[in-house]
Amino acid sequence: VAIVVAALVLIGGGITAAVLVLGGDDDSDDAKRKVTQTVTPSTDIPTTIDTSIPTTIPTTIDTSVPTTVAPPTTDAGGPTEDPAITSQAYLDSLVTGNCLAVQGLSTPEWFESEYGSQRGCKRASPQAEMSGAVYDFEEPVDNGDGSVTMIAAVTAPDNTEFTATWTLVPSDDGTTWLVSFFVLI
Repeated sequence: VAIVVAALVLIGGGITAAVLVLGGDDDSDDAKRKVTQTVTPSTDIPTTIDTSIPTTIPTTIDTSVPTTVAPPTTDAGGPTEDPAITSQAYLDSLVTGNCLAVQGLSTPEWFESEYGSQRGCKRASPQAEMSGAVYDFEEPVDNGDGSVTMIAAVTAPDNTEFTATWTLVPSDDGTTWLVSFFVLI
């Protein structure tokens, strides 16, 4: 019985090998056509990436306050919220590394130019505790183009004092303020 089983296995293996070698069930002995396609890379895609990091940091800020003060609401139906709320939330989010919040509180252009990505934002974040920070905001300054500038003296929980300046613009739907510039000195 074992000899019969071994013979059947050998015969089955031989048939399988013949089918594979001879090309299966097609009726043609002609060689199969092959298609070759040459792809050339597009020349309009940059092959190098600028990895330079700006090293200049402004050392002075014009803190003079124009005589025109912006109210929290605009005649054109702009944001009704106090821009100080967005300003404080932006800085608190930045220093604690909450980069999703930073991105949501920023214009896309500002976030891209300042941080580039969530990873870039995390690198810029000092990971400091700001839950007890004290903000002393000046009145919002109307820049005459729909944007406002906010300036605040910020005292961190460890009593370190900073001056923060934000420029905020209305969101596209005009319901909230978004940070379009920020500096902390």
